[in-house]
Amino acid sequence: MMKYFTVSISLLLVLLVSCNKSENTTSDKEEALVENYIWEFGLDYSSTECLEQLEKAKVDAEKDSLTFTVYYGRTPRYNEELKELWSKENIHFDSRLSCTTVERNCYGYYMDSVVKSRFSQGFIDSMEKKADSIYLAAWQTKTYMYWHLDQNPTYKMTYPEYFIKRDLIYPKGWDTIPMHLHQYIEVIVTIDNTGEMLDWSFDSSHILKPINEKHLPVLKKQIGVVLKGMGKWEPGILDGKKVKSEILLNINLDKD
Repeated sequence: MMKYFTVSISLLLVLLVSCNKSENTTSDKEEALVENYIWEFGLDYSSTECLEQLEKAKVDAEKDSLTFTVYYGRTPRYNEELKELWSKENIHFDSRLSCTTVERNCYGYYMDSVVKSRFSQGFIDSMEKKADSIYLAAWQTKTYMYWHLDQNPTYKMTYPEYFIKRDLIYPKGWDTIPMHLHQYIEVIVTIDNTGEMLDWSFDSSHILKPINEKHLPVLKKQIGVVLKGMGKWEPGILDGKKVKSEILLNINLDKD
């Protein structure tokens, strides 16, 4: 097993060394970084998928077509700003969830070791800080997603879904009897920094009884009537400022 593992490490290091340029040689630090990836993530460098990715990464690096991949538990709020900053360095930025199948990450790990041999960790960290500063500085014009806010938009000190359900007039013939999985529909509402509702759209996600599916167009229209009459909200808060944001509402359509 150890012999097999050592061969795997050697294979990746050979690929890395063959990728160097006249002004950029593979450093001891880079080799240690690759070994750390192997131990931490347990990549199977003998798999066909991984070997193909490593070969592709080698070819791309030789063409100076680099990608910096970061693995997050969830996508950072400044993802788009960070992508733009890296593009100015002629490097493509790719963020992935940390639960991605590890064999599919071989390309990213190879590329990261090349990128990190060219830029210091301090520079890479500063890119994230700068991206977040740009993200926050755009508060006067940017529309933020509710899960990135410090405080979500609120409506009359209650859950807006309750208000909508209370005032909703169901289509004629609607079956409200509860089922095992409750009936619901999701709507995305945009609230500006003054608390005005600017717009709404229905998410594709909903669960209805088969008998109620035919009523969906009328149901959406009735929900729209309620939304129009809601008036002002308390806007979302980010970094101490009132901001424009989108919030997802999940409306329970069963009888209480």
